[in-house]
Amino acid sequence: DWWALGCICFEFFVGTTPFYGDTVEEVISKTLEGVVPWPCEGETEMTAEGKDLIAKLLTISPQERLGSGGAAQVKTHPFFEGVE
Repeated sequence: DWWALGCICFEFFVGTTPFYGDTVEEVISKTLEGVVPWPCEGETEMTAEGKDLIAKLLTISPQERLGSGGAAQVKTHPFFEGVE
């Protein structure tokens, strides 16, 4: 699903999962809160478009999440500009 894609993209850019904890309960709690630990500027080569894509994919509400209206929503995101 699109949320999982957001998690994978975050891990590709940052090198860690967006929701980490020492226990399963802590991971679930952080996931449900939806607070993403964005790295400080300069710590990653993530572009503004990449961050925006991930943030929209990790939106808690499935109805508001990027991709909820179909794959075309994701494909037309500025991050993918110039990709066929």
